[in-house]
Amino acid sequence: MTRPRLGIDTATPLLALALWWPADARTVRVSERVGRDLGARLVPAVAAFLEAHGVAVEDLAGIGVGVGPGSYTGARVGVAFALGVARARTLRVVGGDSAAARAAAAVPDGGAGWVAMETRRATALVSRWSRTGDLVVRLEELGARPFAELPPDAMTSLDVAPDAARHARAVDEHGAQAPRVRYG
Repeated sequence: MTRPRLGIDTATPLLALALWWPADARTVRVSERVGRDLGARLVPAVAAFLEAHGVAVEDLAGIGVGVGPGSYTGARVGVAFALGVARARTLRVVGGDSAAARAAAAVPDGGAGWVAMETRRATALVSRWSRTGDLVVRLEELGARPFAELPPDAMTSLDVAPDAARHARAVDEHGAQAPRVRYG
């Protein structure tokens, strides 16, 4: 069996994790609301997730991690974790777009919709996306808006965890890249 790839996204208040096995295209996902407790909950959450699926860190072939936009501190925590584990185990690590990962989870297949990425002080970066299967395309960027001014489907997207499986699949698609956190 091929070695799984781990996907992590910490750029939103929802910690999103995924494992992807390319040989049989099997994917497992989990997400949980962590808010400001990310630093204390990330390591135990990843350990429990890997254990629940019979995967040891040594079994991983690479890590894909969301780099934002979104919470700058959250994205930095996720990237630092991914880089630390990857360097300790000589794994490939790749950074991915957290807004595209949220669009992949929030926008219906064959449709389009607004997606919001929380920033700070009840504001979000808002963009419109289309999705066909795994392909998500940014159609329009509104920029930062207060929550009170978000389109209804963008407000709904705030409760949707980014699809961390996109980051796990990117390990094979993009080769090794040093992730750079981006905010705003």
